[in-house]
Amino acid sequence: RQLGNLDLGTMTAMEERYASALPDIGAEARRIRLLTAEHFWMPSVRFAEAHVAAGGAVWMYRFDLESDAGVYQGYAPHAADLQLIFDAPPESLSLGLSRSEPALSRAVHALWAGWAKAGMADLGGAPPWPAYALDRREMLLIDAPPTVAADPNGRERVLWDGVI
Repeated sequence: RQLGNLDLGTMTAMEERYASALPDIGAEARRIRLLTAEHFWMPSVRFAEAHVAAGGAVWMYRFDLESDAGVYQGYAPHAADLQLIFDAPPESLSLGLSRSEPALSRAVHALWAGWAKAGMADLGGAPPWPAYALDRREMLLIDAPPTVAADPNGRERVLWDGVI
């Protein structure tokens, strides 16, 4: 059964790459990572790479705060960051963030407000957020606590070379 946007043959080949490169991760978790990368992560990375290569400035972030309840428990599902950006009550988005993270929520809300107002902002309590560059691939990881990492999941990223 086809779950991804790529053709079945390509997805099957990618599943084999993932199994070979990430043997310590169970099949279900690998499938979730594969589909997340194919649908969200790698298109964002390729867009950022192209923009930087064309002379543009890019700041990449990844929302890593894992849901602590519900069907997304143990994962950071797409759009879960909206709860913090808009300081929404945990139950409002049904994405499994049942705990309150008031300091992180205030910081993420201020980050987006600063971005809208001035074009760039820092996440309070996090290290300085550097622009994305192809030689370092640094990105802000929004979690409790927030961090900056160079090429997080780089070993997984290179699996997509020549595919997306």
